[in-house]
Amino acid sequence: MLSPLPSRLRRFGRRHFSVAVSVCSARLKLCDGKCFMAQAEAIDALKVFSRLLQGCCMPKPSAMERAIRHLEANWREGKTLKEVADLYHVDSGNLERAFRKREGMTVKQFVDQKRKAHVVSRLTKKTVFGYEIGAELGFADELAFYRWVRRAFGVSFTKLRSQLVTIRQQKKHDKK
Repeated sequence: MLSPLPSRLRRFGRRHFSVAVSVCSARLKLCDGKCFMAQAEAIDALKVFSRLLQGCCMPKPSAMERAIRHLEANWREGKTLKEVADLYHVDSGNLERAFRKREGMTVKQFVDQKRKAHVVSRLTKKTVFGYEIGAELGFADELAFYRWVRRAFGVSFTKLRSQLVTIRQQKKHDKK
């Protein structure tokens, strides 16, 4: 069982954790094993502070950080940047800048890159319909998906599928 913190260490809150650690470390160095009471007190204080850091006293991620995590995790939903910014009560311009700083690309480039990889992986594994992939990627209708494919890949969906099918067949032929 951990003993309660000494009063002079209790006043160090979460904000002054590093100060409390240095105080405890200094006391440990000064004691050098001769004063077991002070050494045990310092170790107990370190345990209490580490438990506080692991629990509820950790600072919550900022709204901007939560919004960026949401964009990274839910890129298939098809939500606009403005909708996500409104959801987390942050400015859309600031969210865009923070995302670009963290990922090295804009939100649109990030989502397009993920979508492209998903389309290619789905078409190389098996034959699927375009509207199915469009629905998986959060497009409102199949026409919007087909327009996006033409813009992103530079060819129509049917040409893209035929190119990927020939690549898939060549890989099968090379394995034999």
